[in-house]
Amino acid sequence: SPSHVWGTNLNMAAGYNNNANCQLTTQLFYFNNAINAKISFWMKRQVQTGDGCWLEYSIDNGTTWTVLGIQNDPNAINWYNGTYGGHDCWTGNANNWIKLSYKLTQFNPPFIGNVRFRFNFGSNTGTVAAGFFIDDFQIFKPFQADAGIDSVYTPNVPDAAGYPGHVKVRLNNFSSSILTSCPISYQIGNQAPVTETWTGLL
Repeated sequence: SPSHVWGTNLNMAAGYNNNANCQLTTQLFYFNNAINAKISFWMKRQVQTGDGCWLEYSIDNGTTWTVLGIQNDPNAINWYNGTYGGHDCWTGNANNWIKLSYKLTQFNPPFIGNVRFRFNFGSNTGTVAAGFFIDDFQIFKPFQADAGIDSVYTPNVPDAAGYPGHVKVRLNNFSSSILTSCPISYQIGNQAPVTETWTGLL
């Protein structure tokens, strides 16, 4: 949202503390016939090596918790890039806001019940940094047809006028059905938008 964000320490210029052990816990979400529901949020972070943040869920109102996902998880986008305390986590820097998502297939039918989620952040006794920040947390059911660009590979630096560069992006299928074609548009400066049609199997 424009003027609100969750963070490790919004009131301290130096960032989080040594030996931090922080949690941000959600309300209960009721899952009933929630086929391939997704969790998504935006994230920005400056986290030192040896520190990290991860997301957990509980189906018994917080009595026990399970880490959600792993590195290179096929159900996830931009999920975990390091380890902390024996499990995967987000660490290092992401100086620009990036969007993360996870397909919650473990709560597909026949599962029915309440689920609570919890962000955890931990640090060691070494150097600290600004911390971990999230925004626009949501859980939703995918549309029948929905796709979008989640990464831009090139250009990744400004090019001189007239430079014969190429545009390379990653198209992601956010829907609940197979995608075989999709229009993709881009615009350079004040020039007319250019639209290409991707075809394939996604």
